[in-house]
Amino acid sequence: MGLFPFSLWPSRVVQILTWAIFIFFAYQSTTTKTLYLTSYYPRALDSHRELGKALLELKNANQVNSFSCRDAGMIAYHSEMTAFDTYGIGSAILARSGQITKEIMDKYHPDIVIFCNNPILNRSDSLLSPTMAKWITIKSYNRIGEIYWKPNYTLALYANTGYESITNLCSWSKLRNEIPEEQYLIENFGTLPFTYWHE
Repeated sequence: MGLFPFSLWPSRVVQILTWAIFIFFAYQSTTTKTLYLTSYYPRALDSHRELGKALLELKNANQVNSFSCRDAGMIAYHSEMTAFDTYGIGSAILARSGQITKEIMDKYHPDIVIFCNNPILNRSDSLLSPTMAKWITIKSYNRIGEIYWKPNYTLALYANTGYESITNLCSWSKLRNEIPEEQYLIENFGTLPFTYWHE
């Protein structure tokens, strides 16, 4: 008969219990993911796209020609400049080499080096790529700001000079995106998802 003889229970109780269990597990498995997915694209527009636009302005002013970033896609698209994709997806040289070397860094010579960070866990891409970290030290690059995508995901920017537009964007992105998912969704609840589909 088993531990829980459901066949002896009233059918209505079994139905209610079944639905309650289903709803509980559906809620548990999707709440965090749903919040994450709901805010993913708007936050990316506020961080990655805006950084790309700021870089395009610097490019047009002949101040910046290239950058490197592991998360380069939207930034590269909007900046319209040479991007060293340190994942290797957008770099044939890196894809063939399999690792970032000083020679590859010298070949691309990014004016801005961007590391993806997790400020909460105090983790950075710079730890994963000691070659890049050493290269920016040799080139006297300093941290010029941090773009926030989420509280636990930022883009730390390094260059040998500061840029006012980048500094302003860093401050704005922190105000806009350094908030939890729930708060972000409450503040942006009135914005319909399709309003973002113009890129």
